[in-house]
Amino acid sequence: MKLFKILLLFPLCFSINVEAKDAMPDPDCIKSEHECQMIANRKEAVRQRCIADPEWCKERRYQKRLRMEERREVKRQCKANPEQCDELTRAFKKRQHQIRKEARANLELEKEQWCKDNPDACKQWEAESKKIREQCQALKYQLKEKFPDRPRKM
Repeated sequence: MKLFKILLLFPLCFSINVEAKDAMPDPDCIKSEHECQMIANRKEAVRQRCIADPEWCKERRYQKRLRMEERREVKRQCKANPEQCDELTRAFKKRQHQIRKEARANLELEKEQWCKDNPDACKQWEAESKKIREQCQALKYQLKEKFPDRPRKM
């Protein structure tokens, strides 16, 4: 029974940001059952957020479309100039990395602003987050104790 609880809570340690639970997985998904469920949960979370905030959804679709068009353009240029393909791909990946880096920085600023605007909710979130991290750490420790011969990083 104890192992069952560990296995139930262990995925929460890694997927706390997924809001939807037990969404219907794609019947054509060929990955593992767990991965298919995680994908379905992520999609359901996006769907729910789109319902709650259509403007966010519109912006998300727009950004996704831009990335797809840029990727297609790189592929087209690679076909036209195969000798430049490595450089074009490297430049594309560098731009994408920069975009993700800026998005992370913006998210951190938004989190800070949210904490300034909602100090009580922020304290509550931090307390609950700390509690979950501690539970996760305890579960990981229990797994290490249960399987001491499993190889680990140094």
